[in-house]
Amino acid sequence: MSTHFDNSHQNDAVNLIILNASEKFKILSEEARIRIIWTLYSEKECCVGELASILSTNSSALSHHLRILRHANVVKSRRTGKHIIYSISDKTVIDLIKLFMN
Repeated sequence: MSTHFDNSHQNDAVNLIILNASEKFKILSEEARIRIIWTLYSEKECCVGELASILSTNSSALSHHLRILRHANVVKSRRTGKHIIYSISDKTVIDLIKLFMN
């Protein structure tokens, strides 16, 4: 009986890993998000205006993607005066992007 519990627990762990990987791939399925992630990785941190300038995109579309990335815990934000500064919070997405670059 202990073996059944162990297998069930192990299956739950594997399922959680698979679900987590699936979520990461969904996030990386959008080119704009990969560009945002890579820019934040390269620059260490940026506000929306800086990111929009670097990526040559509008703030509205950028904010949409940043919200998705923040909810997925890929990026984190902090307020400094009037600006919200974004940075990478999940380094595994950087590892995945680097893996695809090789």
